[in-house]
Amino acid sequence: MKTNGKEGPKPNNHLCKVLISFLCIKYAKMYGVRWHRTEAVLAWLLETETYRGAGGARLRRKFDTFWTAHIDWCVNESAKQHGNGWWREEWLRKKKAKASTHEPIRLKTQRPQSSSLPSPILFFSSLILLLIFPLFPLLAVCLDGTPPAYHWDKGYGTGINSWLIQLEGGGWCNNVSSCLVRKNTHLGSSKRMVKQIPFSGILNNKRIFNPDFYNWNRIKVRYCDGSSFTGDVAAVNPVANLHFRGARVWLAVMEDLLSKGMRNAENAILSGCSAGGLASILHCDSFRALLPMGTKVKCISDAGYFINTRDVSGGHYIQTFFDQLVATHGSAKNLLPSCTSRMKPGLCFFPQYIAQQIRTPLFIINAAYDSWQIRNILAPGIADPHGHWESCKLDIKNCLPSQIKVMQGD
Repeated sequence: MKTNGKEGPKPNNHLCKVLISFLCIKYAKMYGVRWHRTEAVLAWLLETETYRGAGGARLRRKFDTFWTAHIDWCVNESAKQHGNGWWREEWLRKKKAKASTHEPIRLKTQRPQSSSLPSPILFFSSLILLLIFPLFPLLAVCLDGTPPAYHWDKGYGTGINSWLIQLEGGGWCNNVSSCLVRKNTHLGSSKRMVKQIPFSGILNNKRIFNPDFYNWNRIKVRYCDGSSFTGDVAAVNPVANLHFRGARVWLAVMEDLLSKGMRNAENAILSGCSAGGLASILHCDSFRALLPMGTKVKCISDAGYFINTRDVSGGHYIQTFFDQLVATHGSAKNLLPSCTSRMKPGLCFFPQYIAQQIRTPLFIINAAYDSWQIRNILAPGIADPHGHWESCKLDIKNCLPSQIKVMQGD
């Protein structure tokens, strides 16, 4: 069966259950679902041969049970949140007409008028509806199992086929304990993300402030996996219910953007800051590989060049941290093979070991004295038990000449 001119995936019993019980009950209420999108998927599903064919009787009974139990809630919730009175009237009319039959109720799909919200304030977009079928096989989810998300300001004019992707930063979690801390924040759950954010800097939509990219397609990918989009563990942690799926989130978002026009990109930039800046390095070549051969592609890493060096006690704090991160998230398979083939995977999280192997043009922006790296790599608390570096970490103006020399590598 085709939908929108494309061949759709074959449904199965599990997907039918999930579409109603999981999607409608959990996510419609959680994210204010635009019901017309879900209905479009359901309309396609209910007309497939698997459902309507002679062998689909058992599937139909199961689906009708979930449909009957939850459709009223979904339609009422959509009407309540979006004022879609048309949906409720249409549903009640068809429900009455089909009351004596087992034929599934179908609603016409109405596409709402596009919002005229002033950019750069953008609405949060949940991928659970945009990627309903790709997501379930991939199980591309945040740490807590909620769907990944991004914000998108569409390009126009000369920028309609140019794309600027910015990966959000926010550090990492290297074990179950630290990931549990993130799980209930916006860095581990899309439930905790604000639905509107300002677009500034290279994401700004004003020509006077952003002359190069103001009319490009500008996307901010939210960060909720704690591994710079590299994790890939199929099993869910049974005790903490944690999902380590960062690499799957990366792929799901990219596939979704490709379907929305990025496959026709003439120019494309992958950027990011901090942990997102590291991700832009780690995924630079794979981003290039997703796009047509003629596309001009570049990557920008802002404050993402984290270095592997000894801390002030002579230890390897950050190296141990990244070793644990890679092990916890199962990241090794998603790091550069040219690096992992010659050194342990944890080291391949450091740009100094992989930057020269990246074939796509890469622009690195980093402060000479990176305050995060001074606090967390050079002088982490565990390496400075007596607090000799505390004042220096608060303000570089407080640093002693001897401490400046240490920072300079002298």
